[in-house]
Amino acid sequence: MKKTTLTEDASRTVFDERDFAPNQIAVNRESALQDNPSPENVSFLDGLLIAVKWLLLYLPGVAAIHFDIIGWALASFYAGSFVELLTGTIGIYAGGTFMIMFGIGKLIDLKYLRVVAAIFLISILEAILYWTIAVFYKIDYFGFFLLVTWLFTAFVGYLVKINTDRAEAKN
Repeated sequence: MKKTTLTEDASRTVFDERDFAPNQIAVNRESALQDNPSPENVSFLDGLLIAVKWLLLYLPGVAAIHFDIIGWALASFYAGSFVELLTGTIGIYAGGTFMIMFGIGKLIDLKYLRVVAAIFLISILEAILYWTIAVFYKIDYFGFFLLVTWLFTAFVGYLVKINTDRAEAKN
């Protein structure tokens, strides 16, 4: 059997044994608090992570909620079954909300639900606009209208996030 030799002196510790008792947390004397990195020191990988979160979580979450709400306006023209549409909508809203909150990086902070509420309300206003245009002008440019208004909705959500950040910084 091979003998193992320790390369480190196990008797030497950096903790003070006199202050160490059962059920206490051992603290290193040489530890120090580190400051949060300033925005200038954010590394390339941190910026890449933020971009990936926005591209793969925030924007698809906005699209899910926005497309579903605009879809309600389209469904009013086709007398479809609203029960199936309503049950599917609840899951889409829950998933879209989670994606938006996780995409902006504020999953636990509930005041950022303002972003989701703003996206929801802007999408409702755009759905009403689409519905009135389609009824009065008898045109149906659903795909074009959906894509153009989706970018506006995502931008409004971003502006609400910035406003919420500023209000938090003032407090």
